[in-house]
Amino acid sequence: MITFSVVQSALSTGNDVAVELNGEILSKSNNVDLTDGQYLTLDPTDREALYDMMEAGYVIAENENGVALTAANILAGSLGTGVAGLNGVDVFVDEGTTLVFGVNKQNCYWSTSLGADRAVALSVVGAVEGCKFKITRLGGGFNLNVGTGPLKAVPANAWCEVTFDGTAWMLSKYGAL
Repeated sequence: MITFSVVQSALSTGNDVAVELNGEILSKSNNVDLTDGQYLTLDPTDREALYDMMEAGYVIAENENGVALTAANILAGSLGTGVAGLNGVDVFVDEGTTLVFGVNKQNCYWSTSLGADRAVALSVVGAVEGCKFKITRLGGGFNLNVGTGPLKAVPANAWCEVTFDGTAWMLSKYGAL
């Protein structure tokens, strides 16, 4: 969750800052809360408007962990530094998927055998340097190909961890269960 607020002290009497975000109006009398998913899919024009307002000192943004986002974070679509990933586990079956930091949980678990090789794409949207996913799979069958290349073809009863280096995802650890 990202909360956008107008900085009251930055405004002179009668001035207001207003921008529409996901159907809500951000103004001096109304904060706007966006889920991480809504924030990550903001239109580039909205990002640029927020960037300009933050650079001018009219608007601030904070994530659910209390970490202030910078104007550069907003323009880049980043959830900010110091963002903890979503705790918990996303469970998948015989399927491929695209993992998005801040949308998917950090621990991703494939609980069944795979009927064919499956691909796990790793999105850079919302990813910040140092963020991680741990991918675990049980069962038998084919490989779970993680990342481009893949970074790791995860066989049955194995796991891997991938880390974002600020530009791309890298394999950081792997092992057998």
